[in-house]
Amino acid sequence: MDSMKAMFLGSKAFGIRTLDCLRTAAPAVSWTVVHPVDRADSRSVFDDFRSYGVIHDLHISLVPSSLAAKELIADISPDIVFVCGWYWRLDQATLQDIPHGVFGIHNSLLPRYRGGAPLVWSIINGDPEVGASVFRFTPGLDDGDLVAQVRVANEEGDTINTIANKIEQALLPILPGIWLRILDGSIVLTKQHESDATYCGQRTPDDGRIDWNWPAQRVHNFIRAQTLPYPGAFSTIDDQKVVVLLSEPDPRIFYGTPGQVLFRGDGKLLVSCGEATAITIVEMLIDGLPQVPASVIRSVSARFR
Repeated sequence: MDSMKAMFLGSKAFGIRTLDCLRTAAPAVSWTVVHPVDRADSRSVFDDFRSYGVIHDLHISLVPSSLAAKELIADISPDIVFVCGWYWRLDQATLQDIPHGVFGIHNSLLPRYRGGAPLVWSIINGDPEVGASVFRFTPGLDDGDLVAQVRVANEEGDTINTIANKIEQALLPILPGIWLRILDGSIVLTKQHESDATYCGQRTPDDGRIDWNWPAQRVHNFIRAQTLPYPGAFSTIDDQKVVVLLSEPDPRIFYGTPGQVLFRGDGKLLVSCGEATAITIVEMLIDGLPQVPASVIRSVSARFR
């Protein structure tokens, strides 16, 4: 273990905290850190990675593509790799050249939600319980053997940020022990149950448009799954694009046209949804700037579309 060369592939704030956790658990292991180009991502913290590298005398290699990453891995020949916040698959040739394997974190309870944006999808779907899996990589799509899982509640008032924080708080304390067992070869691996597998596709900002024909609970889940720092759930009113950051489903029965503004008061808006339901918009952005929701109304017939 003392002479082992490890490589970290990753990005985002959780990636830094994961890397720090692994380094602290086994300080004798030498590290190479590889970060994808992600400046266009609102969640990018590359400058923080670079600062972390300066503090801990680590070089952070920035790679623009999966091919560049593959070439760098081949050049460095790490003994083991850990992945957190990485969006390119590793092929069989790359995986088989890493003697102690590639391990990483996927924000779902595998085998459910293999693929892209798993936590977003699970919140949109209103799953009462979400979580993260530590697993061994294969050339397949998130189908490798499981090392460990953590489960947290997905509660009504949660957003993707609070849920991600819950997952981190559950996973980081147990990660050092997991990492040490991976390094010494004592880790126990568990096969995924293929019959339980589900899959999800990557999302783009355009996928965030709200469908007001949905019932209020689904609209609320859709909003809280994509709030900042994600691009956000959005709609338009009076030709303005509105990003909805925070909402509350209303328990009462309301009859209205989906998207119709029913009431405004206390700075908030009550908007009609499908199936005789309604939702309160609490916080929103217009042109990237915070707005009092009630202030966007310009006519008595205002309607989100």
